[in-house]
Amino acid sequence: VLIAVADLTPVVFGLCFAVVVVGYMLGAMSAGRLIQRLGLDRVMLWGGVLTAVGGPVMAVLAAAAKTEISAVEVVLPMMAYAAGVGLVMPATTAAAIGPYPEKAGAASSVLGCIQMCLAAAVGATVAHILDGTAQPMATAIAICGVGTLGSILLLRRKRTAAAE
Repeated sequence: VLIAVADLTPVVFGLCFAVVVVGYMLGAMSAGRLIQRLGLDRVMLWGGVLTAVGGPVMAVLAAAAKTEISAVEVVLPMMAYAAGVGLVMPATTAAAIGPYPEKAGAASSVLGCIQMCLAAAVGATVAHILDGTAQPMATAIAICGVGTLGSILLLRRKRTAAAE
């Protein structure tokens, strides 16, 4: 989208991609310390909030831009989204395998498989509905971000109920 719609050169696209990766790295590198200080549930929630804000902000900007979206309108919300994913991934992995330490390898593999299958399905869907604008991609990212937060809230409720 950044090359085809925002008309970026491959070099500028690479720099934009690096900015998004920095967002993910900041989230992932701070997740461990934050989990120790705040706990799994809070870190998952904060990460979910970042994804649920970054995705819809990008979708709104893409809708407002119609056919001409700037790199900043894609990259900055995506950086926030990626930081959220960087927080969510380690915390959800720990939450998924923590109750089953004897099955950690299998649990981690199943979690990774689910993530990759979902990513492939979303990617194929977006590729199928591309219309020359950033809107299909931004909408998919917004749905995934809101879905991430919704899943976290639902699972948090279930974990709280199970603990009581």
